[in-house]
Amino acid sequence: YLAQRSLLPAIFANIDISFDYETSFLYKSARFQLGYENALQQVAATSVLSLLFGFFPDGNRVVWDVAGLVIQEPGPGGRSLLVKREVRPTASSAADVRSGWQNMLERKYPLDGSVVMSAGTARVSGILTEPGPPPPDVLYGLTYQNEANQTAAEASAEFAKWRYNVKLFER
Repeated sequence: YLAQRSLLPAIFANIDISFDYETSFLYKSARFQLGYENALQQVAATSVLSLLFGFFPDGNRVVWDVAGLVIQEPGPGGRSLLVKREVRPTASSAADVRSGWQNMLERKYPLDGSVVMSAGTARVSGILTEPGPPPPDVLYGLTYQNEANQTAAEASAEFAKWRYNVKLFER
């Protein structure tokens, strides 16, 4: 289906999704890219890819575009990864939204790369956008989760590998 470009919705005109089972996966747009080899996570016909669409400002207009993605290993109890785009809230946004943005900018727990262990599940979240002036208008978050028993050190090492495989093209 993805190879038949004429059948895809217009939103896919500037998105490349390519994969080779048991070898590699690539998602690439003008905003970000995620690519990985089968050694990091299995690329199979039963792997799950969910694109998260949303409306958000892009310059002087509002667009409907991919605001994130989720990939999951086949079968129950596997690993999953979330890449999510967040936009700077306006001054008139609710206080909790502005506070959440500030927490992301400051990489406060749990967005600081700490491993959170709960009922045998390891979860690590962090902000991918590089800090520093000028303040960014967009932040990208990354969350890695493994439902199989995994130590905190192993989860942290996996998160670092995933972080390396995401490339950002906007700030």
